[in-house]
Amino acid sequence: MAMIVLRPGATLTPVEVIEWCEPRLAYFAVPRFVEFTDELPKTSNGKIQKFALRERGIGAATWDREAAGYKLKRLDR
Repeated sequence: MAMIVLRPGATLTPVEVIEWCEPRLAYFAVPRFVEFTDELPKTSNGKIQKFALRERGIGAATWDREAAGYKLKRLDR
């Protein structure tokens, strides 16, 4: 899952995220789920609380690549 915080005024779609990832990541590493959020949970030191993201899980605002019918383009090697 990719949890993304957009800069103010920026626009991005989940499909654009997947299309950017496809040529850069291994097939198995391209995220299936994409969600946009206003901020990431952080500790008092400013580090991202990964456990809080895991606990949050997949919600109604999460885009699912497979449910949307998006098929990854695999390169035959």
